[in-house]
Amino acid sequence: MRGFLKRWWTLCVFGVLALGFMAGYGAWRDRALDEPIAQPYQQLIDHLANGSPAARAHLQAYRERFGLDRVIARHYEAVCAVMRRLAKGDGVDTEVFADRIGPRCGYIAREWPGQELPPRR
Repeated sequence: MRGFLKRWWTLCVFGVLALGFMAGYGAWRDRALDEPIAQPYQQLIDHLANGSPAARAHLQAYRERFGLDRVIARHYEAVCAVMRRLAKGDGVDTEVFADRIGPRCGYIAREWPGQELPPRR
């Protein structure tokens, strides 16, 4: 065992540091995904909810299911994609904020074809 450690100690130290970094990054990422979305994204959600009764109902169902008053980053794309589709059906201009935040949630709309809420973790 001593011979192994003498020969490979730098690789062992590097491996322990790499595992520590990956664990720390995973914890940081999970925490960041559970934070509320930034203001420009929240403004888009509010715009869609204010203009469309169907989008407002979907947002209310999301809030009731998760017990949150704001959409969190983990769920933003799914909630936005469904709300955008519902609002477009009600005649709301869904491209209002495209110059500031881009049409990001529109790109995944085909992954959320119905009106289902995001899955619980």
